[in-house]
Amino acid sequence: MNFIRFLIPAQIYMYGGATGMKKTLPADSVLYKTHKPYQLVGVEDVEASLKDILKNRELIKNANKKDYYEYLQNNPINEQEIFAKTVVNNFDS
Repeated sequence: MNFIRFLIPAQIYMYGGATGMKKTLPADSVLYKTHKPYQLVGVEDVEASLKDILKNRELIKNANKKDYYEYLQNNPINEQEIFAKTVVNNFDS
């Protein structure tokens, strides 16, 4: 069989025309400089999504390890994070 590698990272979750408040494009998105709002329906802002993911990681990093690894698993930004082993030991020091 011939398989084609197709990577879908988490950076594609802020897009124009979204109905969810956290999914809509931020007002300072660079896409608004080059496109009109009606042209951005369904268009992803990869840069803003990546910034948001990295910011949220820093906020949750020092908290509960289980929550942190769950966030990594749900919001991967590269192939290593997609297939990372995310077992949490409750007795970590």
